[in-house]
Amino acid sequence: MLTIRGLVTLAALGAACASCSSHSCNALGVICDQTVLTLQTPGNTWAPGDYTLSVDVEGVSQQCTLQIPDPPVNGTTTGTCTSSTTSLQLLQICPEPKVACDAVACHGSSDSDDCLSGQYTMQVTIQPAFGTNVQPHLPSQVAVDLSVGGQSIMNATVAPQATTTEPNGVGCGTCTNGSATVTSS
Repeated sequence: MLTIRGLVTLAALGAACASCSSHSCNALGVICDQTVLTLQTPGNTWAPGDYTLSVDVEGVSQQCTLQIPDPPVNGTTTGTCTSSTTSLQLLQICPEPKVACDAVACHGSSDSDDCLSGQYTMQVTIQPAFGTNVQPHLPSQVAVDLSVGGQSIMNATVAPQATTTEPNGVGCGTCTNGSATVTSS
């Protein structure tokens, strides 16, 4: 007699064996042609205050604001931007999830208790442009000017580094994204 646990186990094994062919593709929802800028400060600490970020992506200017409370919120604080294709977040620094694999699948685990207390980065995400006659691409240069309370603390122009991966498996299509890190002095 099969129990519910036994049925779940059989279903999991059946799903795992369905991908046991010579070639299979995952169904990961991946966004390609996006650029992620990581903004860092010495010690990865950010003073409370009202931050304003001016971003110039190949001649198109955008502005974002973010309020960091005292103390910063553990996890993520989200700002607002003038463009729907750009986002700004303050992210708590956490180690990469631990991955363990067994005969059936790999599983990741992360514990928010592992996050580094008081350490954060700002992340600017620039999504690809969508619409008719728009060809998504990675910008060759992005200029950022970050200020808090009207005082500029970071001003740089960077050339994001492109990285191409096959996130849904070998032979299942490529995805290229850009990234760069900007550190204040």
